[in-house]
Amino acid sequence: MEQKSNEKMLAICLQKIEDKLGWGPSADWSTKDFMTLSEAMMEETGIQLSHTTLKRVWGRVQYQSSPNPTTLDALAQFLGYENWRNFVAGEKMSTESPAPAPEVQRTFIGKSPKLIFTLIGSLLLVSSIAFVLAMSSPDNSLALQAASSEATFYSQPVTTGLPNTVVFHYDVGTFKGKQYQIQQSWDPKRRFDVDPDGHEASSIYYYPGYYRAKLVVDNHILAEHDLYIPTDGWMATINSTSPPRYLYENELVRANKLGISSAVIADIEQNPEAHDLTYAYIKDFGEISSDHAELLVTLKNTFKSGRHPCQKTEVHLICSQGLFIVPLSIPGCTGDIRCMFSEVYLTSDKKDLSRFGANFDDWQTIRLSLKDLSALVFLNDQLALSQSYTKGAGKVVGVRIRFSGMGEVKEVQLKGKNGEVFFEDTFLASDTVF
Repeated sequence: MEQKSNEKMLAICLQKIEDKLGWGPSADWSTKDFMTLSEAMMEETGIQLSHTTLKRVWGRVQYQSSPNPTTLDALAQFLGYENWRNFVAGEKMSTESPAPAPEVQRTFIGKSPKLIFTLIGSLLLVSSIAFVLAMSSPDNSLALQAASSEATFYSQPVTTGLPNTVVFHYDVGTFKGKQYQIQQSWDPKRRFDVDPDGHEASSIYYYPGYYRAKLVVDNHILAEHDLYIPTDGWMATINSTSPPRYLYENELVRANKLGISSAVIADIEQNPEAHDLTYAYIKDFGEISSDHAELLVTLKNTFKSGRHPCQKTEVHLICSQGLFIVPLSIPGCTGDIRCMFSEVYLTSDKKDLSRFGANFDDWQTIRLSLKDLSALVFLNDQLALSQSYTKGAGKVVGVRIRFSGMGEVKEVQLKGKNGEVFFEDTFLASDTVF
């Protein structure tokens, strides 16, 4: 009986997540959708569930075991609950509440058929005129065009550092739509509803980055602006809880490489659950465009565990209008990795990514070269992938290095057009160039 109850609650939870995302039935989701959901859950809850785990939970991959408590907590937190237990309790309370009274059906009583047909004809005429006016506008809405010119939208972080609350100030003017939302980043799936009669809304950001916030009405963008949450030098987080664990300066080690202290290593090794260690450097590097840029990173994944053997590692080049992701793993795990080049997603179930297999007993050097909407990726000076894309990603605004488990970074270098060095760090104070 208890197992059936848990299965019912899980089905309710998954349906609520589908409703929140608005992507349609999960049966139609692609691997890219599950990967996007994994990223969204990590940013919102601080808990990393792989896209493969999410596929198992949704029944898209055959798996006999039930989701573990960490997975259930992450799903519940994505819906705004503290944990799975609170979600179950909340659902039980809602099902025990009395059902709402049925809506009273209204009919025309005491009216002549002639009057009824006259009313119907008038309504059809008004609807037709409204439709013609809407379709004659380039944006299918004259009112929306006018609203865009009078709408206001801006934001401000309340402090420096992280976590950080951002207060959004907005005014939709006189426009009357059906759904009013704020989109938190460049990803259109990261939206939340706001009160059209209100003027302020707040959201906590646990991770640094460059976000393009948008005021959206009925899926049309009324206004948008850049939202920048930088780091003060290198910032390290352990993403196994919500919010993430922030590492203090005395827990980082700089000795010709960037790493973590022995005490932090011991904590990670004693934790049987999967987690990520992330180093991030987000700042204004100056006028360096992703149209002509080169990123070089030398790193090593130092986490060896029979529970999590793949040593997955990702290098992210963060831009004002997009993202580039270069993955690494041990050779045997390259069947479950992904790349991203602006709007282009590549997954190993659709693309041979075996050249991103690495031996982490030695340092591995990744070089990402971007030029004229084309990316070349080299691993230890050997070409691993050549990929074109169609959308420019804007300015380069940050570097993020994510290790499954833990890892070290030996060198980071960022160049712009004509080989100009905009940033370089070999992790001695005298070697850092801004």
